[in-house]
Amino acid sequence: MVWEYLSYVINQWNGNVVVMGDFNEVRYKSDRFGSVFNVQGAEEFNAFIADVGLEEVPLGGSSFTWCHKSATKMSKLDRFFVSNSLLNSCPHFSAITLERFLSDHRPILLREINFDYGPTPFRFFHHWIELDGFSNFVSDVWKSAPGGDSVRFKEELRVLDEKIDKKDGSNELVQRRTDLIKNINHLDQIRSMDLAQKSKMAIRGVMVDGEWIDDPMNVKREFFNHFRDRFSKPVDHRISIEMQYPKQLSYEQQADLERMVTKEELKAAVWDYGTDK
Repeated sequence: MVWEYLSYVINQWNGNVVVMGDFNEVRYKSDRFGSVFNVQGAEEFNAFIADVGLEEVPLGGSSFTWCHKSATKMSKLDRFFVSNSLLNSCPHFSAITLERFLSDHRPILLREINFDYGPTPFRFFHHWIELDGFSNFVSDVWKSAPGGDSVRFKEELRVLDEKIDKKDGSNELVQRRTDLIKNINHLDQIRSMDLAQKSKMAIRGVMVDGEWIDDPMNVKREFFNHFRDRFSKPVDHRISIEMQYPKQLSYEQQADLERMVTKEELKAAVWDYGTDK
């Protein structure tokens, strides 16, 4: 079978690998429009990708890379794959589809761009410290995290190296040192896989009116405009009811409700929150 042959060829290449082209197969049902989705074919394709240790480069732009001349059938047949080792060393790979010209397939441009959206907001409420078990919770999470174990292992490895250098190391210490090195390498692999996964899930751009936008400032603006429009007050006029009420606000009270808030009132409200907000 073609997948077995490709697996054999790729396994002959040691190190960084890039595989691209028209695979004439899709991975998911959403990759086809207007044509039948072959479940068995997709399963074999995904099994091949997993067996050879490849990761798909996230694709921006059009969702489909092939289109029938009648525009009634479209599929995502063209892809870029890279080896895990290459993705760990170059986590900022991305691909974007270009406009079709003569072929019924869209060209794909592979590039490495680091999209900097600025620092991630971090918020901490001081009242958390007063909760029962908070300190133990933080300590347990730190110890269970790969980064925390890595720091602890590396410190222990430093102490062992000092003892071995002074010729005070027994066979047990040497064996412990070997075990620590294995653990540190394993944790580093997990951390690299985590970074690669975060890179795959990162937002690289957004399609707006048929145009692919990837500049961080423009992407932020499009997201802001989208959610502002979704949650803004409707512009349509509402129905008013013409009837008399026995109790009504005075004109002074109505004006007081609708007046602008002063800077002094804002300052007083913010200052009343306390120093930990």
